[in-house]
Amino acid sequence: MSPSVWYLTGHTPEECLGLPVTHGITDDTFQRLCSILSEEQTHEESGLPCDPRRSKIIEVEQFRKDGSKLWTELSVTFLRDKSGRPAHILGVTRDISARKCAELALRESEARFRKIAEVSPAVFWVTAPDGSRVFYVSPAFEKICACPCQSLYNNPWLWMEMLHPEDQEPVLFKLRKSRGREIRLEYRIIRADGSIRWIRNRTSPVFNDEGELILLSGMAEDVTDLKKAEEERRLYESRLNRAQKMEAIGTLAGGIAHDFNNILSAIIGYTELTLDDIPGRSPVCDHLEEVLKASERAKDLVKQILAFSRQVETERSPVKVYLIVKEALKLLRSSLPSTIRIMQDIDSASGAVLADPTHIHQVVMNLCTNAYQAMADRGGELTVSLTLEHVDAAHAAAHPRISEGDYLTLSVSDTGCGMDHRTMEQIFDPFFTTRDKGTGTGLGLATVHGIVTKLGGDVVVSSVLGQGSTFDVYLPRFREEKGITPQSLTTIPQGCGEHILLVDDEETILQFTTTMLKQLGYEVATTSSGISALEVLAFEPGRFKLVITDQIMPQMTGAQLAAALQKQHPALPVILMTGYSEFISGDKVVVPGVSRVIEKPFSRSSLATTIFEVLHPEPRPF
Repeated sequence: MSPSVWYLTGHTPEECLGLPVTHGITDDTFQRLCSILSEEQTHEESGLPCDPRRSKIIEVEQFRKDGSKLWTELSVTFLRDKSGRPAHILGVTRDISARKCAELALRESEARFRKIAEVSPAVFWVTAPDGSRVFYVSPAFEKICACPCQSLYNNPWLWMEMLHPEDQEPVLFKLRKSRGREIRLEYRIIRADGSIRWIRNRTSPVFNDEGELILLSGMAEDVTDLKKAEEERRLYESRLNRAQKMEAIGTLAGGIAHDFNNILSAIIGYTELTLDDIPGRSPVCDHLEEVLKASERAKDLVKQILAFSRQVETERSPVKVYLIVKEALKLLRSSLPSTIRIMQDIDSASGAVLADPTHIHQVVMNLCTNAYQAMADRGGELTVSLTLEHVDAAHAAAHPRISEGDYLTLSVSDTGCGMDHRTMEQIFDPFFTTRDKGTGTGLGLATVHGIVTKLGGDVVVSSVLGQGSTFDVYLPRFREEKGITPQSLTTIPQGCGEHILLVDDEETILQFTTTMLKQLGYEVATTSSGISALEVLAFEPGRFKLVITDQIMPQMTGAQLAAALQKQHPALPVILMTGYSEFISGDKVVVPGVSRVIEKPFSRSSLATTIFEVLHPEPRPF
């Protein structure tokens, strides 16, 4: 025994020579040493050729003199006699306790990692650098991919076979481009049951001390639910954005409606007055009547913008759609360039829908305008058809917005530039437009979609890039058509000299409304503010039978004036003029002290009728 045994075990060489072989080693180690010695003796006695210099390396767990444990590595060789038979055993022992501690720590670390990997919902994996061999894949692979882990050990390229066809090329491109760098991937897999899952995978290279790539390791997780949540969040944000845009439109429309309606009121009022002053039937009358038609259309458009932006219901009635379609096409024919041909197939027996006629006109005009813009550069063919179609259960299942039943189908097709899938997903978003900046508002198709869906219908779009687009509008057919009769012209009611106080801060409105009221047979006094109106009524309390006031005025609004009059002159009726509809709920006026609300711009007949109904209310039955 060499002297260094003292440093190893705490025993001197002399002490070791006097101790039995079993001293200082565990029972398991002793049994293992005896087994190895027996195997070597058997090998020696078998007569088989063997290398006389052959040695055996054994790891031994033993005790120091103080009772502490240590691990040693024992290298042993037989010393042979002259006949070549083993006579002694020569051994060299060294302390490997530090290495064994490191190995134990590594095994414990691997065990902890394996336990974590086996319970983790993510897949941990280790492969060869070229992916030709899988060294480890955690059990989560079976849950995510719906196939056993052993199938991946048997076929390392199985994950590539599961890749969605659309994702294979992008994934391979990124892997080739990574060149040993960490890479993050998101892709879809198709499981054996046909279901599709989204996978997020992070791949990290493993290098040896010489910098050679020896392994690829990574973690893959199923992010399908996260993707769905992100899509729901995106849809929510889209709806919120749409709501904010609608609010912005409402704010803008509300801001300009008063002034714009005052302008329209003057145009309509003075046009009607001019028509009365023209003797006989002159060609000028026809021109002025067209001015009235255009003004009424502008009035309806402002009303529609307010209704659309505030998401309020408008009055509906049975509408013969084919008449509106033909009228719209007649207007379009004169405005479209000769390079665009209009083809039409309108079924006059298609029936009616329950809607606002202005809304239907907007749908037709916006769709046709959109088709024209798609063909503006090179011309083409605009095809408009209206048919009665029965939607069966299969068709309704493919279009969830509509149910089984009869629909009027309005189709508008063009042979223009067409759209790609990304554009088709955005065409109904407010303010979205493919036109140059400053040449389109992006509200046309959004308005169409809003009108049609409110009516319980749907808009189905099909398009091929470079070949054109088709918009199919499904409108529920209105079955009861007995009430669809043209309105008969009635005589405009006249006044009998009743005194009316007219209140408005716009001089133009005061002038033409005063003239209109005088022509209708009323005596009129005017004032430009609510405060001065109260002063006039206080000076002559019994003179006036009616007050007509504007709503938007400085210092005191029309509603505030009506509230004051209700206290001071409760029997005096008030008509409120406004460009807004928030003062009416259904058929009821919701402003205290106001008998009726008349929306600007108004015609002479609507003003005359409103005044007559307020001054001559129908007797109530007892």
